[in-house]
Amino acid sequence: MATISTKDRIVTEFYNLTCEKNIDKITVKDVVDACGISRQTFYYHFRDLPDLMEWTANEMVNQTIRASMGKDSVLEALESFLTQLYDYRHLIKSLMTSSHRVEGERILFSAIAKLIEAKMKEVLANVMMPMQDFELLIDYHTYGIVGILLKSINQPNFSPRKLAVQLNRMVEQGLKRLPD
Repeated sequence: MATISTKDRIVTEFYNLTCEKNIDKITVKDVVDACGISRQTFYYHFRDLPDLMEWTANEMVNQTIRASMGKDSVLEALESFLTQLYDYRHLIKSLMTSSHRVEGERILFSAIAKLIEAKMKEVLANVMMPMQDFELLIDYHTYGIVGILLKSINQPNFSPRKLAVQLNRMVEQGLKRLPD
């Protein structure tokens, strides 16, 4: 049986706390009490709560990207990505309604841009395109997906599969219009 590191336990308990209340209301005392550790132990692993928040969000994003990158198609990658983000919706919602919203958006935008860039390189391997156009294409899709995701993720009937199919269809239709 694998043992969980103290740092991982702190991250897990912090995430669990975000399911119960807004990040702005979580204190170091809440985290150390939930973990059964001392404040010194907390500060050994993290500078402060914003450091923990950023570490947690980055870990969430990295896990999500790793799970999505191994998929064979853009549709499978999108569905995996959206499903993982849906599983982390409490943290995302807590970040987006906190004083750390800008940092949360930056992390989310970065993650989605990485996924889109990797998949676009696969899909557009035979298309000649200026780098500025390629970067704009990535930004366009990133901002659209983040906006749609933030709007959709907390709706009671949210379906990662349905949204992935819709986004994939839009991306495919847009790519058909590109010159060969």
